[in-house]
Amino acid sequence: MTRRDREHQAARRLTERHGDEMPKRLAEKFDDYAMGPLDGLIACGDAVRRIREPDQYGVFPPTNDQDVDDGLLLLVRARWSFAVDQVAIIEQARANGRTWEEIADLMGVPVSRAKNLLTQLRKQAMPLS
Repeated sequence: MTRRDREHQAARRLTERHGDEMPKRLAEKFDDYAMGPLDGLIACGDAVRRIREPDQYGVFPPTNDQDVDDGLLLLVRARWSFAVDQVAIIEQARANGRTWEEIADLMGVPVSRAKNLLTQLRKQAMPLS
């Protein structure tokens, strides 16, 4: 089984156990549906945080070791996916005519940081093996 297959299975399990209503419905309707890696990681993080704050209404399933392992499986792909999205947004802003000053202001960072961030993100967004 490839790493990508393992990641998909992890996302699928997290969708079924900890997904919101819409991803769960889609998973019920389509056998192979799973949340994307970033959504899966967020769902896992939410579930893990609930360990410290028990679900007083009994709505959420308890977090188990498999949930944590699934989160670990998705961690790198989710970071990569987030970097790809950030690059796309910044590059589209530039294509739309936004200046670096405007982009930096919208991001809440200095201009040099915005430019450096794009360079760093491009490196992180290199295809995963």
